[in-house]
Amino acid sequence: LIATTFGHALIATEDKANYPEAIKVLRVATGRDDENPFAWYQLGTAYELTGDTARAALATAERASMNGDHRTAAQSARYALANIPANTSDWIRAQDIAMAAQNDMDDNPKEYKKR
Repeated sequence: LIATTFGHALIATEDKANYPEAIKVLRVATGRDDENPFAWYQLGTAYELTGDTARAALATAERASMNGDHRTAAQSARYALANIPANTSDWIRAQDIAMAAQNDMDDNPKEYKKR
């Protein structure tokens, strides 16, 4: 929790020089507590601010997955898969999220029909 708050504070400074440190701190925070949606949100924000849209999408997929938003999780994970180098740990995690989210949507078609 402290690391997440520190990462948030680094982002809130709006100083681009602090963003790499925020990513480092927030990666540690999500590694210690991977079920903290606020930490994933902040990590995604930091990645987006540094131009790493693929990892921002992966952080969004993580947060959406834990919040039960499988449509957003699948879409964000697919974007990450297309833009993160194949067979890296982040790519494999994006693949896991995309498959799990798609399976949930396939198992509950009435809930996820096209709008």
